[in-house]
Amino acid sequence: MIPYLDYLNHLINKNSEEFGRYKNLKWLSPFEAESYEQKRNQLLSASLNWSFQVTKPWINHLSKGCQICGSGKWLCLFIAGKCNASCFYCPAPQQQDDIPTAQQLQFNDAVGFREFVDFFAFSGVSFSGGEPLLAFNNVIHYLQELRKNGNPTLYIWLYTNGILASQEKLKKLAAEGLDEIRFDIGATGYNLTALKKATHLFPTLTVEIPAIPEEREKLKQLLPQLIDAGVTQLNLHQLRLTHYNAEKLIARGYTFLHGEAPVALESELTALEIMQFAVEKHLPIGVNYCNLQYKRRFQKAGYRKTIATKFADPLEKVTKQGFLRSLYVSEEEIHLLETLNHPQLSRVTTEQFLSCFSRYKTVIVRYRGIILHEDSGEFLQTVPFNTGSKTLQCTPANAIIPIELHGEQIQKFVQLITSENDAMAPPDNETLFLIWQHEFIEKGLRPYY
Repeated sequence: MIPYLDYLNHLINKNSEEFGRYKNLKWLSPFEAESYEQKRNQLLSASLNWSFQVTKPWINHLSKGCQICGSGKWLCLFIAGKCNASCFYCPAPQQQDDIPTAQQLQFNDAVGFREFVDFFAFSGVSFSGGEPLLAFNNVIHYLQELRKNGNPTLYIWLYTNGILASQEKLKKLAAEGLDEIRFDIGATGYNLTALKKATHLFPTLTVEIPAIPEEREKLKQLLPQLIDAGVTQLNLHQLRLTHYNAEKLIARGYTFLHGEAPVALESELTALEIMQFAVEKHLPIGVNYCNLQYKRRFQKAGYRKTIATKFADPLEKVTKQGFLRSLYVSEEEIHLLETLNHPQLSRVTTEQFLSCFSRYKTVIVRYRGIILHEDSGEFLQTVPFNTGSKTLQCTPANAIIPIELHGEQIQKFVQLITSENDAMAPPDNETLFLIWQHEFIEKGLRPYY
């Protein structure tokens, strides 16, 4: 476990360095962690369902959009850059108009976006922002293109704060085939007026909000009203600290947890308490907790896998983490700096390697990721490809420096990549831990400290 603990310490140091200038920022101490962990475990003892390797707890049901999201087959189009609300928890300014963007690629026309969705066979698309209804005509235009010429089974949803959600606009969205609409009622002081206008218009009506500790009791009281209004799903997010919202979150006295990004401890406990309340009251609404650990593991790995699968060559294997694994073998000792150009080095498929791995003295393992971009001059090695009317660039890039394995490490590597145990503990060896990070998705919620 030492390499894993070193990795967690690295995250702590990274967060402390990045946010060190905020003097009143309260990090969870190791002395407090045990009691909070006990409280979390008590809340998790409710009748919860779990998806995505015990990272997303839910009750009653999980919306189709959430299922698609975790699978990596979801593409979010940020169709508006501005927002007309001023939520204290917003992680970004959202103050300027932008060309519609998905995964840092610009799509200034609906046809090009629909072709991209088709090319990579995404099964879900969402419209977000900013506030998408500030670009309502654009939303309709892109939605019409997806419905008219895209995959008829495509699941499409929209996020909104509801401020501009008139009955006319909602009916238009429903008529054009929107499957689900998600309201952030936190942006309007938990006012349900706009949400009620959407009752019976969409197959799925969702409330998606951050779990705000100060609003815990208010939300409990609102749950029956949400059900009466036709809300079938409540998605609770974890408050995340950014430089944009830091002063506002710190002023509320939250305690922050370390991880890939800092998150509010009280927000997690609030989400779990709301779920426990719904279970105890036998409320017929789907509730799920969308925490940062789930997002960073499954959303990122899922998208990588969707893209990598499209560009993998016959000698490459797509890992569960969404990286392309290549194996190079030789019967002689080879120095790492010479690996990829060594005249005696042969590239083999994973299956070929496994059939006779014991004969090799040296194995080189390489992990690549696929970067999609628009500027051909941005990278040295890039390949253009067409999704239809739009030309993009594909650049394979090493995710880490190629790893050289010898002797017993080769045997352990084989045991690692052939394991069917998704709950496998992180290896104690530093080299194998690095491989594990690029092969597998970590299971379960981490301890608080």
